[in-house]
Amino acid sequence: MTFKTEFPDFPPYFYPELPEGFEDSSWHNDECPSMLNEKMQLCIFIADEAPLYVVRALDAEGQLTDDELLQTDKWEQVLAFINQKRGTDEKL
Repeated sequence: MTFKTEFPDFPPYFYPELPEGFEDSSWHNDECPSMLNEKMQLCIFIADEAPLYVVRALDAEGQLTDDELLQTDKWEQVLAFINQKRGTDEKL
C-alpha cells in the first residue's frame, strides 16, 4: 500500500519524502495519507488543506491514540520534531 494506490487523486507534491525509519502507512479508510514509525510510536498524517501535517502518537500496541503531538503547515517543523524526539527518547 502506498499513498499513490490508496489515494490516487491526492496531489503527490503534498506528500514529502519519508524521513529515515518511516514507511508509507496510507490506507484508503483513513481521511488522508500517512507515514508511520512504530519504533518512535509516531504517525504523520498528510492533508491537502491546513494543517498539512498532523503528528499523532501510537500506544504500546502500535494503535493510534487521540494525542495530537503537532499540527503544522511546515514540513521543516515536522522534521525538527522528529529529530528532537530522536535526541531525547532513550528507547530509540
